[in-house]
Parts: sequence; structure tokens; C-alpha cells
Amino acid sequence: MRWKGTVPAGRISSALVATYDIFATIIALAKAPAPENVVLDGKDLTQVLISDAPSPHRCLMFYHSPQSNEANTSGVAAVRCGDYKAHFFTHSTEPESKRPVPDGVHDPPIIFNLASDIGESKPLDLT
Repeated sequence: MRWKGTVPAGRISSALVATYDIFATIIALAKAPAPENVVLDGKDLTQVLISDAPSPHRCLMFYHSPQSNEANTSGVAAVRCGDYKAHFFTHSTEPESKRPVPDGVHDPPIIFNLASDIGESKPLDLT
């Protein structure tokens, strides 16, 4: 990160954030009102940027791709809370031999511990 005069160059944060936070952050920094009749999923990241504050998110939602929409997963493909990520739908562009799980809807969801498996290669066995 870098924001001349505010955030020193090269600063790194491990806060849990998403690209959908950018719009909410820009609105807050510009001191502009949020658009009327619009629900913002994003959170204002100003304090994360300038003071190393923790993430304003408890969990992050990963919304559908066209494939998950066709699979009727209600638009949510995965949810990340802390170190854990649950996949309700997966669709990979990798060759089948490299995927840890098959593509498609997962009921129950497939869960990974990202603290020990950042590449999501070893699903937890919850049976």
C-alpha cells in the first residue's frame, strides 16, 4: 500500500477485506453521501488504511459466478470467517487432476482452514 503523506510506501496489512469495500471507502474519504436506494455490501476501510485497524468485516461473502447462478446456490459461492472458508459451489479453470474437490454444488459445504492451507488444497474432513 501507499498513500503519499498518509500511508507509508510498502505498508502491509493482513486485514480481511474485499474489492467491494473500495466503493464504500471512496465515498467515506470523499465525505460524500451514499447513493440513495442502494445497499452497500462493502465497508469503509479508512481506518485499516491509515491506522492498521482490524478489518470491519466479521465474514466475507463470495458471490456467484454465472456457473453458480445456474446451479441455484442463491448467489453465494463461498463464505470466509476468520481462518475458515466454506464453499457452497466451486468452479475451477484448473485441470481436473489438480483440483482438491470436484466442481459443482457442495451440500454440505466444503471447508478449508486457510491458516494452515492458504491454497485451499486440503478440505477438512468433518465426518
